[in-house]
Amino acid sequence: MATHVDHPGTPATGPDVIITIDNKNYTVHRGNTTVGELKQLAGIPAAYELEEIVDGKLIPLNDDQHVVIKGGERFVSHPLAEEHVDELRSLCPSAKQVTEGGLDYVLLPALKLPEGCSPGVVDCLLSLGARDGYNNRLFFAQVIASRQVRNWNGQNIRILERNWFAYSWRAPDGLRPIETLIAHLQALR
Repeated sequence: MATHVDHPGTPATGPDVIITIDNKNYTVHRGNTTVGELKQLAGIPAAYELEEIVDGKLIPLNDDQHVVIKGGERFVSHPLAEEHVDELRSLCPSAKQVTEGGLDYVLLPALKLPEGCSPGVVDCLLSLGARDGYNNRLFFAQVIASRQVRNWNGQNIRILERNWFAYSWRAPDGLRPIETLIAHLQALR
């Protein structure tokens, strides 16, 4: 985990280490660097945000913030909030778009599920692109019990350093992201 510091010091000398940005490995010097320098290294547009993945959680980073690189850190970038993410925030105020491995997702922390689901609130991840043979997919932080028995054919799928679960369900193509999310959630009713 990168240690966030307020005042930059002299970068440590020593061996190079490997960090991961958007699922691509980079060799960097151990020590202090700015978030802006990491974005430049990975060719990430200035308008994008960079976050560190720590224990499966996304930690926001400011461009002028300094981090101490020790090796093994993982970072992901994503565009600033767009219209479709804002629309998803009507159902999940903390919705955030992220990219990993060239695939776009919307992280939906503490999403309220339809009545009759257990648990009733869970972290979800909406895949907006094709993967696993589906044109879009909704992942859950755990298997959900619902009135409808579902085929949970996606077990322990590793995305953003977390294990996710998904049931077999095809939402129609051509929907806005909020409509795609609702179509997936209706399968639990």
